[in-house]
Amino acid sequence: MQTVDRYAGQFLSQALDQQGHPHLAYYDSANADLKYAYWDGAGWVIHVVDETDITAWYVTLALDSFDQPHIGYYNASQASVQYTFWNGAAWQRQIVISANNAIRALSLDLDADNQPQLSLFTEHSWDQNALWYARPSNGFWQIELSNNPGRLAVTPHWPLIVPSIRI
Repeated sequence: MQTVDRYAGQFLSQALDQQGHPHLAYYDSANADLKYAYWDGAGWVIHVVDETDITAWYVTLALDSFDQPHIGYYNASQASVQYTFWNGAAWQRQIVISANNAIRALSLDLDADNQPQLSLFTEHSWDQNALWYARPSNGFWQIELSNNPGRLAVTPHWPLIVPSIRI
């Protein structure tokens, strides 16, 4: 077992690259940063993805066919769902949708062309939940309601809170 980051990790998401090396995305609540860490075969490399004094909830990570990271998260400080990816030189960030605190879960996947697909679960009240689907189209995010509003049989996503991230 190894310590990756000495700061507390919340909303941890992980993926394995084509070599089987772990990649992690998580919220560092001690510093209010969204972080990304990966094992390069010799040691852990840690990037601060977003350091604008954010509160990142429901972090979700996917690796593209080139093992480049793509991260979706709810930025509670700005009340928006955001998507960021590493283009090989820098992090590129996009606002998917401005939202209130109704976001309760996110899931990110990439299609065969490495294009992001986000699922969002919203909860407006105990009986008004919705599942949304978002994808980029012609430079904008297209967001569709995936179900009729109402009660959904969805298990809520609870944060993984650990004192330090260990592998």
